[in-house]
Amino acid sequence: MHAILFEASLGTEVGGPDVLREQLDHLVELSRLSSVSIQVLRFEAGAHLADSSGFALLTFEQDDRGRFLPRSPDVSDGGS
Repeated sequence: MHAILFEASLGTEVGGPDVLREQLDHLVELSRLSSVSIQVLRFEAGAHLADSSGFALLTFEQDDRGRFLPRSPDVSDGGS
């Protein structure tokens, strides 16, 4: 799984400081798994499309002739 988190989301309390601490600890634990990649979109990145809406990452596979084919995310496997 690959997640991109906006920096503000790492400091926004929903449920109080103890809940935020547990959430951050959980992210740290998940980041140690080889199947998980977490990136932080920093404030310094400036304005981006995700400010007002989400975004989707697409995965492309190649067929036997070297053509790139879009692969639709599978909801059952988390889109990977």
